[in-house]
Amino acid sequence: MGTNSHARASRAGAGVRNLVIVVITAMVAGIAWLGWQVVSNEQVPVAGAASCEAEPITVTVAPELETLMEEAADHLAAKAHCINLEVTDASVAEVQDALEELEEKDRPDALPDLWVPNSPAWRTVLQRVGYTGRVEAAALATSPVGLASGRDGVAPASWLEALTSDRLVMSDPSADGASAYALTASLSEGAALGEVQNDVVPMAQTFGENVTSGIEVVTNADELMAGESWLVPITEQDFVIARRGNEALRWSAPATGSPMLSYPLVAARAQTGMTMGTGSLDPIRAAGDEIAEFFATDAVLAELADSYLRGPDGAPLADEVDPPEVEVLDEAVASEADAVMRNFQVLTVPSSLLAVVDASESMNLVAADGQTRMDFAVNAALTALDAFPGHARIGLWGFSTQQQGDQDWVELAPLRRLDAPAEGGGKHLKLLRQQSLVLPAMIKGGTGLYDTVLAGYSQAVRDYNENYYNTLVILTDGANDDPSSISLQDLLRELRTMHDPARPVGIVAVGISQDADMAALGKMAEVTSGGAFLAENPEDILTVLATSLLTRD
Repeated sequence: MGTNSHARASRAGAGVRNLVIVVITAMVAGIAWLGWQVVSNEQVPVAGAASCEAEPITVTVAPELETLMEEAADHLAAKAHCINLEVTDASVAEVQDALEELEEKDRPDALPDLWVPNSPAWRTVLQRVGYTGRVEAAALATSPVGLASGRDGVAPASWLEALTSDRLVMSDPSADGASAYALTASLSEGAALGEVQNDVVPMAQTFGENVTSGIEVVTNADELMAGESWLVPITEQDFVIARRGNEALRWSAPATGSPMLSYPLVAARAQTGMTMGTGSLDPIRAAGDEIAEFFATDAVLAELADSYLRGPDGAPLADEVDPPEVEVLDEAVASEADAVMRNFQVLTVPSSLLAVVDASESMNLVAADGQTRMDFAVNAALTALDAFPGHARIGLWGFSTQQQGDQDWVELAPLRRLDAPAEGGGKHLKLLRQQSLVLPAMIKGGTGLYDTVLAGYSQAVRDYNENYYNTLVILTDGANDDPSSISLQDLLRELRTMHDPARPVGIVAVGISQDADMAALGKMAEVTSGGAFLAENPEDILTVLATSLLTRD
């Protein structure tokens, strides 16, 4: 076991995985299932399993509890009515990565029968394959979460303050439960979901930029030096262990309290409140009951304490261990915590978007406070540019009928990284800001929508980058009124032909006001697995644009 949960993260800030996961296939009672095995940690056969002829039940367990789960397997295999557990260990991130290696249709059967995850991200993983999971035991073990630092007096007043601090250094929350709770603990403090979502954005983008750029970020508490004020999410277990080798380490949890990381026992291929059988005929539930009972025994509780984990009830560690003082926070609402986790994962994937903005005469209509629709569109674009990190790829076009002869669109800035050098000096971000201000001067003619979408989508497909979330973003306030353009039916056929699920480019269409042709925009988005959104009032463009870019599959 490592001295810090971050050292175990398979996708830490460095983005380098230390373990290789192999997906193996087996047939059990006519049901295909897959197990995950860490190649560098060869599984040791469970002694009692050899004499137990019961059908195997697969269990994937957090690495911290692998040894105890193997003891449970040995114990259950030796009972009169034996239960045959096949145990492998993996973090939530490793399970997620293994699933993503499979075809979508194979993923549900690839889940283990029982799962003991080490991060609340397990719920999001199951939701992606159509399950909620059924919790057989709320916790087999627990450990409070705090913040490690190299000096006293740096504890933030709240988890929300920690989240917005430039001193917070996190690992991948799907690989590290402590980091997951650093993202969501402010919900337990009473912060609104929207506020937390907004504050997660820069953290997620920084994390994603570090991974994309190969920047190594140290998140190991062992390496915190005396006097350093970095805040590293950490479990009580890892803190106690790390402090033995680093006397400078300090526990610096907010005064509001610490969330409690639990290790639940979950029937992965089940839905909440439903059983796969009835009573004793449900072997998964029967095995879950036996495992929970085993983990509640005095002997196992003593073993947990010896490894500095708390039992299922969260009772404090013995004083001789010198644990940190902990005030436990209530659990956040699961649906809200899941929403924060999902958006973090979405936002860590950098954006590559080509934005095409309507410059037809109707964009000169005054919308509110003396501002035109175009004024609101430009302001939204400028504000959005400030929110993107330097590694985002952004391009900009303006369009209306006959902008350049018979061509309806004009490229104002090519699709480039914001931090890339621009022709004429400066960065691409500066060029985009300058060219956004050109849009009002382009206004003329009608809405040359269909030809522009076809050309823009073709360009976005050519500029596809597998390391990015690739989109064509359309902002328009009207319906196509270019009589010489391609028809909607032919446009949809062309889009369908160009759309490649293996190299996906989605259309995100934002209709400005009720004048926008949302029916047509919706069809374009649908054939490219994108989305269409309406800003009923032009002043809401920025909010709708942000929502549309967060809505990724």
